[in-house]
Amino acid sequence: MTGSVSATTPVPPSSAVQGSGVALQASGLSKSFANTQVLRSVDLTVDCGEVRALLGSNGSGKSTFVRLITGTYEADEGSDIRLFGHSFGRALTPVAARAAGVRTIHQEAPLVGQLSVADHFGISHGFPSRALGRISQRTLHQLASEALERIGSGIDPRTLARDLSAGDRALVALALALADAEPGKALLVLDEATALLPANDANPILQRLRELARDGLAVLVVTHRLREVTDYCDTLTVLRDGVVVLAGSPRDVTHDDIVGAMVGGSGTVQLRNHQTRARVQREQSARPLVRVRDLYAQGLTDVAFEVWPGEIVGFAGVVGSGTSQLARVLAGATPHQSGTIEVADAPATKDWNSRAAINAGLCFMPQDRHAEGALLAMSLRDNVALPRYQSYWRKRKLESSDVEGVIRDLEVTPPIADKPFAEFSGGNQQKALLGKWLLLRPKVLVLDDPTYGVDPNARETLLKAICSVADGGGSVIVISTEPEQLARLCDRVLVLQAGELTDELTGTNVNEEEITLACSR
Repeated sequence: MTGSVSATTPVPPSSAVQGSGVALQASGLSKSFANTQVLRSVDLTVDCGEVRALLGSNGSGKSTFVRLITGTYEADEGSDIRLFGHSFGRALTPVAARAAGVRTIHQEAPLVGQLSVADHFGISHGFPSRALGRISQRTLHQLASEALERIGSGIDPRTLARDLSAGDRALVALALALADAEPGKALLVLDEATALLPANDANPILQRLRELARDGLAVLVVTHRLREVTDYCDTLTVLRDGVVVLAGSPRDVTHDDIVGAMVGGSGTVQLRNHQTRARVQREQSARPLVRVRDLYAQGLTDVAFEVWPGEIVGFAGVVGSGTSQLARVLAGATPHQSGTIEVADAPATKDWNSRAAINAGLCFMPQDRHAEGALLAMSLRDNVALPRYQSYWRKRKLESSDVEGVIRDLEVTPPIADKPFAEFSGGNQQKALLGKWLLLRPKVLVLDDPTYGVDPNARETLLKAICSVADGGGSVIVISTEPEQLARLCDRVLVLQAGELTDELTGTNVNEEEITLACSR
């Protein structure tokens, strides 16, 4: 049996903590690689009992900063890293950082599927033994249970890692990190540890960290989610081009202030006047581009809707509501049991599959870009060209022109087509994957959480590219776990609960509050 932290509302940040003193003091922290300056004289402090957010677009220096304070990289001359009053200068090592109290949780918990939760505690902290050197499973399970209970989790230590949900995997990673740490003598670094988690999995973890901070734990949260910053963090620091450009309290700035500091502008851009344009194109259209009738599939019941040319229609719902399943059924990646799916002028058919969908002009971007959307071992060029590889036979100039166009139009950095895809940041990978489908000039674009885990700068580029499809007369269907994104992007939002359509939001009701409320009814 698995369990998770039970929490519904944020614990408000507070300066009233049990810990005292400074956990981390980075002074004049700089780092160069060859002739490239990545960090420039960064000053950052985290007190015991404080939760500080570290934000910045991809390439801003966040990851380099984390690697410096955890000892993975050595800082440049003149830098000083001080942990709990002890100065390491620039020569901090991973062993010294851990001994000083630094604990790190990365984006993906490094768990082995065939091992139990208890086994991971044994590997990380040692296996308790009994007579003749045999492992004491009872003691191991007891120690793991106690560590999990300290973070408010009831996960059974006997559970195999492969059977854990994404949220429970993150909880195990948190328990592993803090199992041998004292709250007033530990600095926990969350290196985008919540980026791939839905909000309802991430929020309870952050709430528990707020409670641990009240006991003196120092926390540095590297995140792209602005709501996490305002709901759970005491202070924030924003990096851009390796320099601190904003620091202070989240309650003294707006989301647009933060995004503006990250991207070097005025914050979120104004998207197209989508409701007006969609209505005009709908009135001029003889028929919708997508028509779904009486659709039944695993996890979906009697789903019916239409999407017209020029429309961006969002689907909202909590995890397990059926939104992602609907996207896969529309794309032909998952079969449906009954009902009809009509796309553009393609005739309705019972044999709806991925090939039929693409032939009809429907392109699909899945949520998991690593497992389903990309070939990580191949180059960016190969990934972008893959859907049209037959068209490029003996037409290398055309292929190069198309790939370079994607790199240019979607601002993929670095602009190196033959660089291995795995070496690009998540945001740049996602831009390239969207670009490869845009080359097909889709009539219908289905996107499952297209900005999941990407930085705000990449998010704005992706959203503008998505809008361009609708502006050109195509239809876009967006699945998203972020109500704010749906409110900015969509003309209509349909709500799924337990696989059934329960609400439709239009006009002024397409806002973050109404979407959130509709999903929670």
